Amino acid sequence: MLTVREIISACFLFAGLFFCVITSIGISRLPDFYSRCHTSGNSETIGLLLTCTGFIINTGFHILSVKIAILFILVCICNPIGTHILARTAYQTGYKMSVSSRKEADHADSNH
Repeated sequence: MLTVREIISACFLFAGLFFCVITSIGISRLPDFYSRCHTSGNSETIGLLLTCTGFIINTGFHILSVKIAILFILVCICNPIGTHILARTAYQTGYKMSVSSRKEADHADSNH
């Protein structure tokens, strides 16, 4: 029989898996590089947060949970910064947005 800790851990792990799957679908389906950077920077970090929380709850407070927390902190710092650097470098070098993304951005700007 499952304990309460294992059930809570499984909920966090499945939620993290959900966000990671959504991230991979978004990366394959979105129209341009900038949208893909946005998806990978945000959704993947949230998925990792939930997954690491599930692992920490499952293992209890041990040295392994401290290592998982350190790994999460490093990825939380590096992932958004890395995607920002990639998107900024692409913009500065003149990498173009897709036509549909530009039309949606112009439409959103005209509504404000």
